[in-house]
Parts: sequence; structure tokens; C-alpha cells
Amino acid sequence: MSNSERQFLVFKLAGKNYGINIEYINSIIEKEMVITRVPNSLDFVEGVINLRGEVVPIMDLRKRLKLETAEDTIDTRIIVIEKGEVTIGLIVDLVMEVAAFDDAGIDNISAVSDLDDELFQGTGKMEDAVVSLINVEKLISE
Repeated sequence: MSNSERQFLVFKLAGKNYGINIEYINSIIEKEMVITRVPNSLDFVEGVINLRGEVVPIMDLRKRLKLETAEDTIDTRIIVIEKGEVTIGLIVDLVMEVAAFDDAGIDNISAVSDLDDELFQGTGKMEDAVVSLINVEKLISE
């Protein structure tokens, strides 16, 4: 029985490592674009941007994961993800690297964290760091 290996884009939020499967990554852009606020939107939705002629909603991932807010830095990026017909941008503190995890190396999130386990598919280990792997389908379904 062979394990399948999946690649994840690893990024930082509030000093912790998170990952998103690269199959969902459309692009990574600097957060210098103008984000237009949308009235009556969810508190973690910062607004929308015009990305190559497409209107893309922008989610502050810190707010969505109920982390402490922080000022943007020179390293702040927007990761644009796509799942089916849905495209959304996620504001993150720092994009780090692409890491590969095999299915056997992904641990159940509930065993190691009190995070909202609905939003995570597990954790992967990278050298001396643990990476919380985000469940994109759950993240964008709300």
C-alpha cells in the first residue's frame, strides 16, 4: 500500500505555520492592491479586489481563524485560491515555501490542537515545525 504525497504552500500567520494544498493555489500577490470594502459583509471579509478583470473577495485569514490582528508588513501577501467556480484571496503574514507531506505523515488535528477542526484537515511535520493544513472546501463553503 503506497502513500500518496501532496504538496502544500506553507505560510505564516501570527507566528504559526499553516498550509494549503497547492492544487487550489491560483497566484500569490503583494498586498498593495486597493481592497474595496463591501457593506454588510462578514467580519473576516476585508472586501474585494479587481484581479485581471475578475472581482475577487478578500478574506483576512487571521480574523477567520480568530487570531490576533496585526498590521501589514512588507511580507504580507494575498494567496488567491480557486475551488470549482469560487475564487477568493487570503491575506497572510508571510509565504514561506512548498512542502510535501504524504498521507501517513498527516496527523489528525483534534489530537494536537483546540483549533476549529472543521477548518483543518490535519497537521504535517516539517523539520522542527508543525504545519496546520487548511481544509479549503470548509474554508470557502461559508
